[in-house]
Amino acid sequence: MSALLAIAQAKMPRLRNLFHDRRAIDHVGACSSLRTADGASLLIRESARIPAGAADTRHYLHGPMEAMDSRTGVVIFGDAREVELARQLDGIGCPSLLITAREDIDDQGVLTVIRVQPQKSRIARGILDILPAQLLAAELSDAAGLTDAKFRYPQTDTKLRPAVVE
Repeated sequence: MSALLAIAQAKMPRLRNLFHDRRAIDHVGACSSLRTADGASLLIRESARIPAGAADTRHYLHGPMEAMDSRTGVVIFGDAREVELARQLDGIGCPSLLITAREDIDDQGVLTVIRVQPQKSRIARGILDILPAQLLAAELSDAAGLTDAKFRYPQTDTKLRPAVVE
């Protein structure tokens, strides 16, 4: 994990430059990576206040990606169809971050690639995949001047209340 964090941290200046003023950032992944994409989209939405959402890879290809352009961004998690998706987005000038174990793709144009070690456990892979996304969320929060911001809309009914001991 420390090696991955060092690699990801080294790419944050490039990602900050590419992503800091996006009007929306989509997050895409298949199978268990969809849950990682969903968590990452919530981080971006809450920390940088950029509209963000998550989609399954195959669903994304059938419509949602049509709205993407040079003013938006996409964070992609995966090793299969996700690699071609990353290349396609780069081709239309849409800044993208691909988090993958594949070694046959590198940074190019507006595509940034962060490589993770392959894992047999999908749980372990999810833990590795979310780390660069967390760094990106922090980077974009800082870029937006929201480093120490509080929630604008605090909710009083979303947390469990402590049990009352009598």
